[in-house]
Amino acid sequence: MKCAEEERQHPDYQLAADAELAAVRSGNRNFEGIGWPGKNGRIKR
Repeated sequence: MKCAEEERQHPDYQLAADAELAAVRSGNRNFEGIGWPGKNGRIKR
């Protein structure tokens, strides 16, 4: 589970978790995610 821990360390992890939770709460059970910017990248806001 090293990759899961590495994922949690990404600076945008909480942003992605919050976006997924909001999508599920609104009824979207097929959330596509916010995108993977790469290991050192960040999500464009």
